[in-house]
Amino acid sequence: MGLLKRTLATFIAACTFLLSSALQAFAASGGEIIEIESENQVVDSMTIDGKTICAYYHPISALTSEEVFSDETYSCAALVSRFYKEVYGIDMQYLYPSSAPTAHNAVFYETKIVHVGDIYMSNNHWAIVKEVSGSTVTLFEQNWCWSEDGKTFAKCGRTVDLDNLDESIGETFYTTRTPLKSVLKTIAAMLRDMLNRPTRSFSLENQDRGERINKS
Repeated sequence: MGLLKRTLATFIAACTFLLSSALQAFAASGGEIIEIESENQVVDSMTIDGKTICAYYHPISALTSEEVFSDETYSCAALVSRFYKEVYGIDMQYLYPSSAPTAHNAVFYETKIVHVGDIYMSNNHWAIVKEVSGSTVTLFEQNWCWSEDGKTFAKCGRTVDLDNLDESIGETFYTTRTPLKSVLKTIAAMLRDMLNRPTRSFSLENQDRGERINKS
Protein backbone atom coordinates (compact mmCIF):
# COMPACT_ATOMS: atom_id res chain seq x y z
CA MET A 1 0.00 0.00 0.00
CA GLY A 2 2.91 2.34 0.77
CA LEU A 3 4.31 1.85 -2.72
CA LEU A 4 0.88 2.42 -4.29
CA LYS A 5 0.41 5.60 -2.26
CA ARG A 6 3.83 6.90 -3.31
CA THR A 7 3.08 6.02 -6.95
CA LEU A 8 -0.23 7.87 -6.87
CA ALA A 9 1.49 10.82 -5.24
CA THR A 10 4.02 10.85 -8.07
CA PHE A 11 1.23 10.95 -10.67
CA ILE A 12 -0.48 13.83 -8.88
CA ALA A 13 2.84 15.58 -8.54
CA ALA A 14 3.20 15.50 -12.30
CA CYS A 15 -0.08 17.42 -12.56
CA THR A 16 1.18 20.41 -10.60
CA PHE A 17 3.52 23.23 -11.42
CA LEU A 18 5.17 24.95 -8.46
CA LEU A 19 7.18 27.96 -9.60
CA SER A 20 10.55 28.82 -8.07
CA SER A 21 11.86 32.37 -7.89
CA ALA A 22 13.89 31.67 -11.05
CA LEU A 23 10.63 31.17 -12.96
CA GLN A 24 8.93 34.41 -11.93
CA ALA A 25 9.35 35.88 -15.40
CA PHE A 26 7.30 32.98 -16.76
CA ALA A 27 4.52 33.91 -14.32
CA ALA A 28 4.31 37.47 -15.60
CA SER A 29 1.50 36.97 -18.11
CA GLY A 30 -1.00 39.37 -16.57
CA GLY A 31 -2.77 39.03 -13.26
CA GLU A 32 -2.15 40.27 -9.73
CA ILE A 33 0.71 39.16 -7.47
CA ILE A 34 -0.53 38.23 -3.99
CA GLU A 35 1.53 37.32 -0.94
CA ILE A 36 0.50 34.05 0.70
CA GLU A 37 0.57 34.51 4.46
CA SER A 38 -1.54 31.66 5.83
CA GLU A 39 -2.80 28.17 5.07
CA ASN A 40 -6.17 27.90 3.31
CA GLN A 41 -5.74 31.44 2.01
CA VAL A 42 -8.31 32.16 -0.71
CA VAL A 43 -6.56 33.83 -3.61
CA ASP A 44 -9.32 33.60 -6.22
CA SER A 45 -12.87 32.31 -6.64
CA MET A 46 -15.22 31.46 -9.49
CA THR A 47 -19.02 31.24 -9.50
CA ILE A 48 -21.06 29.27 -12.05
CA ASP A 49 -24.76 28.46 -11.74
CA GLY A 50 -24.78 29.81 -8.19
CA LYS A 51 -21.92 27.54 -7.09
CA THR A 52 -18.74 29.25 -5.89
CA ILE A 53 -15.40 27.42 -5.93
CA CYS A 54 -12.33 28.87 -4.20
CA ALA A 55 -8.64 28.56 -5.06
CA TYR A 56 -6.67 27.84 -1.88
CA TYR A 57 -2.99 28.56 -1.30
CA HIS A 58 -0.51 28.10 1.53
CA PRO A 59 3.01 29.31 2.33
CA ILE A 60 5.47 27.01 0.58
CA SER A 61 7.29 26.38 3.87
CA ALA A 62 4.06 25.16 5.52
CA LEU A 63 4.17 21.79 3.76
CA THR A 64 6.88 19.32 2.87
CA SER A 65 8.00 19.10 -0.76
CA GLU A 66 5.98 15.89 -1.25
CA GLU A 67 2.84 17.44 0.23
CA VAL A 68 3.20 20.54 -1.96
CA PHE A 69 2.90 18.46 -5.11
CA SER A 70 0.43 15.78 -4.01
CA ASP A 71 -1.89 17.64 -1.67
CA GLU A 72 -5.57 16.95 -2.44
CA THR A 73 -6.51 20.51 -1.48
CA TYR A 74 -3.74 22.75 -2.79
CA SER A 75 -2.49 21.14 -6.02
CA CYS A 76 -3.60 22.47 -9.39
CA ALA A 77 -5.21 19.12 -10.25
CA ALA A 78 -7.15 19.22 -6.97
CA LEU A 79 -8.81 22.48 -7.99
CA VAL A 80 -9.84 21.13 -11.39
CA SER A 81 -11.26 17.97 -9.81
CA ARG A 82 -13.14 19.92 -7.14
CA PHE A 83 -14.50 22.41 -9.68
CA TYR A 84 -15.85 19.76 -12.07
CA LYS A 85 -17.33 17.69 -9.25
CA GLU A 86 -19.12 20.56 -7.51
CA VAL A 87 -20.19 22.53 -10.60
CA TYR A 88 -20.90 19.84 -13.20
CA GLY A 89 -21.13 16.64 -11.16
CA ILE A 90 -18.25 15.15 -13.14
CA ASP A 91 -15.87 12.78 -11.32
CA MET A 92 -12.38 13.36 -12.67
CA GLN A 93 -10.23 10.27 -13.05
CA TYR A 94 -6.76 11.18 -14.37
CA LEU A 95 -4.98 14.47 -14.98
CA TYR A 96 -1.70 13.35 -16.51
CA PRO A 97 0.86 15.69 -18.11
CA SER A 98 0.48 16.14 -21.88
CA SER A 99 -2.63 13.94 -21.98
CA ALA A 100 -6.32 14.69 -22.29
CA PRO A 101 -8.15 14.70 -18.95
CA THR A 102 -10.26 11.62 -18.22
CA ALA A 103 -13.35 11.26 -16.06
CA HIS A 104 -15.61 8.44 -14.89
CA ASN A 105 -18.75 10.03 -16.31
CA ALA A 106 -17.63 12.38 -19.11
CA VAL A 107 -15.41 12.58 -22.18
CA PHE A 108 -13.01 15.45 -22.82
CA TYR A 109 -12.02 16.72 -26.26
CA GLU A 110 -9.26 19.09 -27.29
CA THR A 111 -10.80 22.36 -28.46
CA LYS A 112 -9.78 25.54 -30.25
CA ILE A 113 -13.08 27.25 -29.37
CA VAL A 114 -12.68 28.05 -25.69
CA HIS A 115 -15.54 28.66 -23.26
CA VAL A 116 -15.81 29.44 -19.55
CA GLY A 117 -15.39 26.24 -17.55
CA ASP A 118 -13.09 24.51 -20.03
CA ILE A 119 -9.78 23.03 -18.83
CA TYR A 120 -6.39 24.55 -19.62
CA MET A 121 -3.20 22.49 -19.65
CA SER A 122 0.45 23.45 -20.05
CA ASN A 123 2.94 20.61 -19.62
CA ASN A 124 2.23 19.59 -16.00
CA HIS A 125 -0.08 22.38 -14.88
CA TRP A 126 -3.88 22.47 -14.94
CA ALA A 127 -6.36 25.35 -14.66
CA ILE A 128 -9.96 26.34 -15.41
CA VAL A 129 -11.06 28.96 -17.94
CA LYS A 130 -12.58 31.77 -15.88
CA GLU A 131 -13.21 34.34 -18.59
CA VAL A 132 -12.85 34.71 -22.36
CA SER A 133 -12.54 38.15 -23.94
CA GLY A 134 -11.58 38.06 -27.59
CA SER A 135 -8.35 36.05 -27.73
CA THR A 136 -7.55 36.64 -24.05
CA VAL A 137 -8.34 33.83 -21.61
CA THR A 138 -8.25 34.45 -17.86
CA LEU A 139 -7.34 31.41 -15.79
CA PHE A 140 -8.67 30.15 -12.46
CA GLU A 141 -5.90 28.10 -10.87
CA GLN A 142 -4.05 26.84 -7.82
CA ASN A 143 -0.38 26.19 -7.01
CA TRP A 144 0.91 28.86 -9.39
CA CYS A 145 3.30 30.30 -6.83
CA TRP A 146 6.94 30.87 -5.97
CA SER A 147 9.21 31.73 -3.07
CA GLU A 148 11.23 34.92 -2.69
CA ASP A 149 13.18 36.10 0.36
CA GLY A 150 11.41 33.57 2.54
CA LYS A 151 7.96 34.68 1.41
CA THR A 152 5.44 32.95 -0.87
CA PHE A 153 3.75 34.76 -3.74
CA ALA A 154 1.00 33.65 -6.14
CA LYS A 155 -0.59 34.93 -9.32
CA CYS A 156 -4.33 35.65 -9.50
CA GLY A 157 -6.03 36.30 -12.85
CA ARG A 158 -3.18 35.13 -15.06
CA THR A 159 -4.01 35.34 -18.77
CA VAL A 160 -3.27 33.34 -21.92
CA ASP A 161 -3.41 34.61 -25.51
CA LEU A 162 -5.28 32.19 -27.78
CA ASP A 163 -3.53 33.64 -30.81
CA ASN A 164 -0.09 32.96 -29.35
CA LEU A 165 -0.29 29.64 -27.51
CA ASP A 166 3.14 28.28 -26.62
CA GLU A 167 3.51 24.84 -28.17
CA SER A 168 6.85 24.33 -26.41
CA ILE A 169 5.03 24.05 -23.07
CA GLY A 170 2.02 22.22 -24.52
CA GLU A 171 -0.63 24.88 -23.98
CA THR A 172 -3.94 23.14 -24.78
CA PHE A 173 -7.63 23.51 -23.92
CA TYR A 174 -10.09 20.69 -23.27
CA THR A 175 -13.88 20.62 -23.12
CA THR A 176 -16.71 18.15 -22.57
CA ARG A 177 -18.65 19.68 -25.48
CA THR A 178 -18.91 17.43 -28.51
CA PRO A 179 -16.60 18.68 -31.30
CA LEU A 180 -18.31 20.50 -34.19
CA LYS A 181 -17.13 17.82 -36.64
CA SER A 182 -19.03 15.15 -34.69
CA VAL A 183 -22.14 17.33 -34.54
CA LEU A 184 -22.05 17.88 -38.30
CA LYS A 185 -21.61 14.16 -38.92
CA THR A 186 -24.65 13.45 -36.74
CA ILE A 187 -26.75 16.03 -38.60
CA ALA A 188 -25.61 14.65 -41.98
CA ALA A 189 -26.56 11.11 -40.92
CA MET A 190 -29.99 12.31 -39.82
CA LEU A 191 -30.55 14.05 -43.18
CA ARG A 192 -29.49 10.94 -45.10
CA ASP A 193 -31.91 8.86 -43.05
CA MET A 194 -34.76 11.29 -43.79
CA LEU A 195 -34.01 11.32 -47.53
CA ASN A 196 -33.87 7.51 -47.68
CA ARG A 197 -37.23 7.00 -46.02
CA PRO A 198 -40.00 5.75 -48.41
CA THR A 199 -42.60 8.39 -49.24
CA ARG A 200 -46.27 7.93 -50.23
CA SER A 201 -46.85 8.48 -53.96
CA PHE A 202 -49.92 10.32 -55.23
CA SER A 203 -50.61 9.43 -58.88
CA LEU A 204 -52.29 11.69 -61.40
CA GLU A 205 -55.06 9.11 -61.65
CA ASN A 206 -55.82 9.40 -57.95
CA GLN A 207 -55.65 13.16 -58.21
CA ASP A 208 -58.15 13.13 -61.13
CA ARG A 209 -60.47 10.77 -59.25
CA GLY A 210 -60.39 13.08 -56.27
CA GLU A 211 -61.25 16.09 -58.40
CA ARG A 212 -64.24 14.23 -59.92
CA ILE A 213 -65.55 13.32 -56.46
CA ASN A 214 -65.25 16.91 -55.30
CA LYS A 215 -67.12 18.23 -58.37
CA SER A 216 -69.98 15.81 -57.85
